[in-house]
This record gives sequence, C-alpha cells and structure tokens, in this order.
Amino acid sequence: VTVNDVINEQVLEMVRDRQVELGVAFEPSQSSSLAFTPLYMDRFVAVVPDDSPLAQRHDIDWQTLLQEPFITLQRPSTVRVMLEEHLQARGMKLPVEFESHQLATVGRMVASGLGVSAVPALCAGQMRELGARCITLRDPVVERAIGVLTKPGVELSAAAQALFDILKAENLGERVSMP
Repeated sequence: VTVNDVINEQVLEMVRDRQVELGVAFEPSQSSSLAFTPLYMDRFVAVVPDDSPLAQRHDIDWQTLLQEPFITLQRPSTVRVMLEEHLQARGMKLPVEFESHQLATVGRMVASGLGVSAVPALCAGQMRELGARCITLRDPVVERAIGVLTKPGVELSAAAQALFDILKAENLGERVSMP
C-alpha cells in the first residue's frame, strides 16, 4: 500500500481494527486510542497549475493563494480539517470551489487549471508528476507531525518491528523535499 492509496483516516481505522500492525500517518487527536511515534514534521505547500503566473513565485502567502479557486479534500479528511483550523485561528476562511476524496484527483484538477490547493510536502513529488507546481506556503505555516501508529499493548511481529525500527532510525524529514 502506498501513501497515495490510503487516506489518513483509513490508516487510523486499519491500525485500530488490527487490519495492519502499524501505519504511517499524521499525528492523531489526543482522544485517539493509538500509540504515535513521531518521525518528522511535514509542512504544507501550495499547489498551482504549471502555467499559472503564481508558478513563477518562490513562495506564496495564504491571502494570495486564497484569491484563486481552491480545491481540497472532502470533509472529514484530516488534511481539510487541519487547513480549516489553521486558517480560522488567523481569521481566514477556506473558500472551497471543488472537493475530492483523493489527493491525486486534487493534483489532477490543479494541473488542469481548475484552481489551486495546499497539500503536505510529502505529496509534492506526486503533484509535480501530475503536472502541477509546488510552492513554499507561508503566513501561516501549516505543519503537523507524521509518524508511526501502533495499537498499544499489541506486540508487533518480527517483520513489523523491523520496519518500525528502520522508520525510527531514518531521518525522513531530510528525505521529504520541499518544492
């Protein structure tokens, strides 16, 4: 299963229901019954059509980005909720024009010129492959920890433990390239 195939909420559910032994996802809310081991902080980036005048910029602020039609994931996605909460805390609203269930579809919609978006930097490579441009996003910076989820009290198999140890040992933050 790749990052693009399973949304954050499904990862939480699969670990909680013991369909998988561990998952890599955004840090869950404090009310979650899962154990979370942080790996790195992922920062959101702006995604714009490659032929947009915005694509020539090195960075962009939210006020400028939100002047364009905005495309994002449908509620209750973690990505959507994070964006709305960060913006609301600064007196801004997410003016959603189009919604999708998958980030790949968001990327395709942006690449085709339907609007702009913001996605975790982890997805920047995928957005570029789809033909969109990623730009550093600021004012406000939106970031959240990504890490390994496990079910407390459940011993991992040897294979899952080995994977967990490798993930903890690697500095993934250096592997996730900013735009």
